Amino acid sequence: MTSTHTSRHFGRYRTEKLLGEGAMGRVWLAYDENLERNVAIKEPRIDMIASETERSSFCERFMQEARSAARLNHPNIVTIYAVGVYRRHTSYYYGVY
Repeated sequence: MTSTHTSRHFGRYRTEKLLGEGAMGRVWLAYDENLERNVAIKEPRIDMIASETERSSFCERFMQEARSAARLNHPNIVTIYAVGVYRRHTSYYYGVY
């Protein structure tokens, strides 16, 4: 992870800093500009995938992960509140941070 970060937007969410990353995605601390609260946003790492077919498959797996995580209810697991697509193939989901 790098210590420098330029804010960017996922719709109404403005990223503040990178919280972590792995092989499948990055998790950002972001700010919901409509509801004025911090959220955690996970985005897939599609920059690592070259072909359009592989990107579509990867994004579908990512959306399935979001759906599965949204079914979980546990105090040690972030509750998923929304899933969306920002631009083409930039899926994300978020929970309150």
